[in-house]
Amino acid sequence: MALVGSFNGWNADADVLAQVADGFWAVEKRLNPGTHYYQYLVDGVKICDPYAREVLWPQGGISNPDPPQAVLKIGGTPYQWRSDGWQRPAFRDLIIYETHVADFTPEGTFAAMAAKLDYIKDLGVNAIEMMPVTEDTFDKEWGYQPTYFFAVNHDYGTADDLKRLIDEAHTRRLAVILDIVLAHTSPAHSFNKLYKFEESPWYGRGIGGTNEFGLPTFDHHKEPVRAFCRDVQAYWFKEFQADGIRYDYAINIGIDGQYGMPYLGKEARTVRSDAYLIGEYVPEDPKAVGLTEFNANWHGRFSYAMKAFLLQKEMNKYDWNQFDEAVRVFDPAREGYSAASHMVNYVESHDEFRLLYELRTAGIERTDARYRASLAGTLLMTAPGVPMLYHGQEFGEIAHLSRNERVPLRWELLSTLGGKGLFSHYLKVIALRNQHPGLRAEGYALVAVHKDEKWVVFRRWNEEGDEILVAANVSEHPHNVTIPFPRKGAWHDVIRDVRVEVANDGDSVVQELKGYEGAVFVKA
Repeated sequence: MALVGSFNGWNADADVLAQVADGFWAVEKRLNPGTHYYQYLVDGVKICDPYAREVLWPQGGISNPDPPQAVLKIGGTPYQWRSDGWQRPAFRDLIIYETHVADFTPEGTFAAMAAKLDYIKDLGVNAIEMMPVTEDTFDKEWGYQPTYFFAVNHDYGTADDLKRLIDEAHTRRLAVILDIVLAHTSPAHSFNKLYKFEESPWYGRGIGGTNEFGLPTFDHHKEPVRAFCRDVQAYWFKEFQADGIRYDYAINIGIDGQYGMPYLGKEARTVRSDAYLIGEYVPEDPKAVGLTEFNANWHGRFSYAMKAFLLQKEMNKYDWNQFDEAVRVFDPAREGYSAASHMVNYVESHDEFRLLYELRTAGIERTDARYRASLAGTLLMTAPGVPMLYHGQEFGEIAHLSRNERVPLRWELLSTLGGKGLFSHYLKVIALRNQHPGLRAEGYALVAVHKDEKWVVFRRWNEEGDEILVAANVSEHPHNVTIPFPRKGAWHDVIRDVRVEVANDGDSVVQELKGYEGAVFVKA
């Protein structure tokens, strides 16, 4: 074991490491202020430090077979945080905005995203979920083949640029959730260069079984894996003041007693007890929330059901033709969750085609597609669970991510008639959710459903008496919808700006809803 670098002329004999404990080798160096570069030589194999905070890629970038150099900066001024001690919202109160740094702005940088934080704040959301921000194997990859878990993606900016982005978000009371991959590494990771796979202290079949992407899989039974992942989590919580983690491919990390996801959750809460912890399980596994210290899972089945409703088809067992059964997607208990807040609902995410793209591809005319997308927004913001938007969804972006090239949001869509209309609708329904704690509570009841006409009415409430009635016509034809109101008095439909008077508790009022139109009644 040897340390080679700019400080010793890259001489393999200058700084040989000594074994200081079982499995641990070290050498102590005293370096002058400035920027230094280094690598390790392990049995003649040259690797970059897997804990490197910054890396310098060789000429030719990732296509060069030589590993990058770790960058070590001595001296300098640490980033001065301005938002220490800010109060995070309760998880049930979150409205999450998923975004990809490379595509959110034309520049594709942390600094450019920071300049648009007021837009995100004014939208009404209160949490940003950022797709992976670490150095990846591929220049234009999304970040899901991590190579250096402690180094920010140099294409996006510096570590201080990311800290400034998070700091600016916090000053606007926006939480920041980082999407982190702890199921596997890229093939180019330093760990993958040191041992044969079957002899590795890090890799193996893993608790969750075979990696469907063929990537080197962490075996979370192994102590070195647990130590490494513990350090990764702690680093992003402490150094960058992240508010939470979305665990990519959690099903491959797996659960075996206290190993796997339970361990990661426990260790995360040791560092930040109020952290937001979200698991991605495909296929979905509601039981995982109860077996871990997680707040919630991505509720991918919500997206399937919405697309089944809006495209009039069957998607993953949700069938528009079996409408009375498909609406079970709104009910946490029928979905297998013990609480509504255990579900992070979404219509769009980075993992699938845009809703408007799918609608237009299915031959649905532009205006009709916008109405359907608006109804999806209404249901997303009023259904039980924590809602999540994918950037650009709010103004009708149809271009979807590409693994091989950037696809920046087309902000000019906000200036089109359709983009303005959809954006205005999202502002309204997001504000509605923020204004009514009943929409963020556990109270839910299916009030009425018409299998043939494809309309549904459900009720939301909290223990303090905030009550909301939601009606949706999920067909292209107008229908008279019978809405039973729990309380007498005046009710206001926020979506259509309609007022109704209810004479007695429990009386029903018939309202005509146009094709793919929703109504949300609150006490006037």
